[in-house]
Amino acid sequence: MILSALSVSSPYQYQPYNFQSTPAAEASTSKSSEISTEANLSSKEIQSGEICQTCKERKYQDGSDDPSVSFKAAGHIDPENSAAVVKSHEMEHVANEQASTKSKDKDVISQSVSLQTSVCPECGRTYVSGGTTKTTTKSETTLPFNFDKSNLKGNNVNELV
Repeated sequence: MILSALSVSSPYQYQPYNFQSTPAAEASTSKSSEISTEANLSSKEIQSGEICQTCKERKYQDGSDDPSVSFKAAGHIDPENSAAVVKSHEMEHVANEQASTKSKDKDVISQSVSLQTSVCPECGRTYVSGGTTKTTTKSETTLPFNFDKSNLKGNNVNELV
């Protein structure tokens, strides 16, 4: 899974270059190394499988009008499994839309699913924060002026004088 590979390294590790050896510069360097150490701890927590409080309390809820899909009531998803669970949920929308278009005499022109990712502000873990399904359909209804034109042959004069 590609998303789990992104969560191993922390994007917050930054060490500024020290141009001068002044006490103020040394103080800022030591402060930035503290931040870097905290980022390394977060990275180690992620590697060991510990979940921060924010990730433990994160809930997902479906905001669509489709009544037959999961997460109509808010529920927790493990950050490591969020990609698979959100993709599965969005595929429920795809299947439901395909079934409803067949019953309404429509053709599915295109369907797409996109997943949105976010980074936890507490531990720096990358997780899937939501998804969107887009469906484009075309109606199969016949228009009143699209009738059989073969019966009209000869009703009009088709020759030039």
